[in-house]
Amino acid sequence: MATLTGGIAFVAFAPDGTLVTTSEQGDVIQWAVPSGKRLRDLTAEAGTTPGPGRVTVAPDGTVISTGVRRTASLYSLTGDGTGELDTGIGAFGGAATSANGQIAVVTGRDAPTVVFRRQSSWLNTDGGVLDLAFSPDGARLAAGSDTGEVRVWDTATRELITEFRTAGEPRGVVYGAGGVLAVATTTGTSWGLELWDGTGKRERTVPLSREPRDMAVTADGNLLAVAVGASLADPVESEYGAVHLYDLGQRRDRGVVDLGKQTAYAVAFSADGTVLHTAGVAYEPGFDTRQRLWSELRSWRVDGPREIGGQLLGDYQPLDLAVAPDGSSMVVTGTSRVLDVRSGDGSRSLWTSKPQLDQIDRIVFAPDGRTLAVNGANGDVQLWDTRDWSVLRLQGHGAGVVGLAYTPDGRVLASGGADSLVGVWPLEPAVAVRNLCLIDGPLRRAEGAEVSPLCA
Repeated sequence: MATLTGGIAFVAFAPDGTLVTTSEQGDVIQWAVPSGKRLRDLTAEAGTTPGPGRVTVAPDGTVISTGVRRTASLYSLTGDGTGELDTGIGAFGGAATSANGQIAVVTGRDAPTVVFRRQSSWLNTDGGVLDLAFSPDGARLAAGSDTGEVRVWDTATRELITEFRTAGEPRGVVYGAGGVLAVATTTGTSWGLELWDGTGKRERTVPLSREPRDMAVTADGNLLAVAVGASLADPVESEYGAVHLYDLGQRRDRGVVDLGKQTAYAVAFSADGTVLHTAGVAYEPGFDTRQRLWSELRSWRVDGPREIGGQLLGDYQPLDLAVAPDGSSMVVTGTSRVLDVRSGDGSRSLWTSKPQLDQIDRIVFAPDGRTLAVNGANGDVQLWDTRDWSVLRLQGHGAGVVGLAYTPDGRVLASGGADSLVGVWPLEPAVAVRNLCLIDGPLRRAEGAEVSPLCA
């Protein structure tokens, strides 16, 4: 079919059917098959030729080959990106990747085999991400952007399953029972709750009375709450706030919680799903503008619904509310720039963080309740340990983060940003720690072999 020349030492097929070769001089080159046309000289583009060595191509088009100074070189067949893996292996022997591309193994003659996993993946949208959610089984991740588009990916493979366009901006995205995807949309003049099935087909649209502000669903995925309120386009004298309750399992309305003058910017259900909590701001009309009166946390029994309690929060606008999975506490935040940790019924403040650099828009508890994910300034994602309230940071977004979601097992966190990116962050220790030999002990070719300095 074809003959390739140029001192070729090692070869590997790429997922697109092209061939990648390394030469005796260390050149890494991509070839078309069966024409034999030379497509790219990857080492020349990177400006370096590390030397001869075996070559492996991951399913996403990442090429792994020999590096310099105890590293493996990385090249991209789909872009211009290059990089390296700090392997601790002086003599590169070879590499292999798992079928989904998430695990890479590098080995050599003078050191233990080293196992790497991707610490994060980045998924693209066409516009700034407004909200995202995992399906109840954790197998799917959906994100809505300000272009009106919703994209759904396979959580494990990161492959795009389906994409569809909603009637307006998807202000809220929530998965419910049976895998139904509920999307609250606004066009500025009309508002609706759209229900979509797993294939990207719209089942129905339920009208909403005002602009959607926040959404929440019970742990069993059956009851959905959509908070709505007056928009900036409404007249100054508008005094309307409500929460629409909808049964996703039976596809029927369950009533409306009338908030009166208050607009709820955050809603959350209790752990057992019997109580709905709202955090909002009450207004009264001034001469030509709305005058803010107070911020309040209110609680409602969903069987009615009927109000069962309320607490003043202070002179700020609440923007999000999260209830711990065991129901023992909740956290309220917003323009106050602090995390206000409160008792399970919201009646008492238990702890307040120091003010952060900017207002906090989004918070979410991990399923085990031991971590609270918080959007931070400059695109950071903060992970707060709920035992001592220490904090770690995940960095990578180029703009503010506005969406956060955990998989049901808590092993993965997704973040959506105004930079049109969805970050997928594995949180298991074996994934977060870059090198598995640091955890499970070195993998050796024979008993008595010298342990690499990398694993010492």
